[in-house]
Amino acid sequence: MTFSPREDLDELVDFLLSFAEEQLRAHGEFHPFAGKINARGDVVPVAMDMGDDGLPDASAVIDELAAALRADPDVRATGICFDVSLEDGTDAARVDLEHREAEPLAVCLPYSRKRLRGLQFGEIFAAPGPVRVFA
Repeated sequence: MTFSPREDLDELVDFLLSFAEEQLRAHGEFHPFAGKINARGDVVPVAMDMGDDGLPDASAVIDELAAALRADPDVRATGICFDVSLEDGTDAARVDLEHREAEPLAVCLPYSRKRLRGLQFGEIFAAPGPVRVFA
């Protein structure tokens, strides 16, 4: 069975944003993490050991995740998920998606914390994304 790049990226972004939502609901935050689709079409989570010295800078974690994905020969699609603040000040979970056979995308899921209603999520949107893995 063959999958299109669109199907791969849809599956990967669903997996990553679901985990980000789960972490936000449970902990109120999340640290950068990643996922990949391997050559067989399996979605595989990718994380980094944060060590015992406290949390490293998010941009350093993103760079290390990208380096690990670049070094992996068994990858056809990647996604790196991290927390961002949009231009209007809204928080969002952002996933930078790449596929060997498609243009990179940055997908954002805005969210806000409401005192009485908890976490509320906005509409997902996408824009062209950076190349971190398949350069």
